[in-house]
Amino acid sequence: MTQAEAEAAKSEGNKYFASKEYDLAIEHYSKAISLHSDCKYYSNRSACYAGKGDWSAAASDAVECIRLDPTFIKGYYRLVSAQVKMEKYEEALATAKQGLQLDEGNAELTKQVRLVKSLAAASAERGRRERQGKPGRKGVDEKEVLELQDQINETRREMSSVEQYINNSSREQKMAELTKEQLAGMDESTSMYLSFGKAFLKTSKEEAVAKTDEKIMQFKKREEDYASKMEYLKKKANSQVGNFKELVQGAR
Repeated sequence: MTQAEAEAAKSEGNKYFASKEYDLAIEHYSKAISLHSDCKYYSNRSACYAGKGDWSAAASDAVECIRLDPTFIKGYYRLVSAQVKMEKYEEALATAKQGLQLDEGNAELTKQVRLVKSLAAASAERGRRERQGKPGRKGVDEKEVLELQDQINETRREMSSVEQYINNSSREQKMAELTKEQLAGMDESTSMYLSFGKAFLKTSKEEAVAKTDEKIMQFKKREEDYASKMEYLKKKANSQVGNFKELVQGAR
């Protein structure tokens, strides 16, 4: 019955957590912990302390969560979040990497690694400016950092796709030009066919050359359009990277 009672207490805690009544949620999670030691109970209580802004208590519960079950990924996420708020960036980075060793490519932990590195860089920049007697800078908005990083990554993914389209279009154009060269050396009486889906229609050499020229022009136009889009994306990426650098260095 003890474990069942613990689960009932956890369920009650979940209700209070959902309505952001953190003190009441903590009370019920603590009851669950007293009845049955479970990593999830510590994880949930850690989230409550985080909601209250008690980052030391949040970190303590996250550490216990990981101790009870080193494979419970959410425990690492909880601990990194608390360590970041306490500006323990080296510890936060180590915790995130430890979690990623268990779940390589975990989206949340990967985001946290990027965030921690950005905040650590911003902190180092602030320290450097203070040592040089320069005006201080404000702190970094974590949400804004992550949003900018996501925007930069999305733009880079789009650039990669456009680059692939340009390569494909260039390859198709070269194949069409090669076909035109081959057509030039053929006799007018040679039987020629144009493909329309799965069907092939007999055609003249003149029409085959005209259709090939048309394709070449289409490929050139497509390549030009993709090149223009690539230029736009490069400017967009440079702007986003500039905004990101300015953000992590802080504002005057």
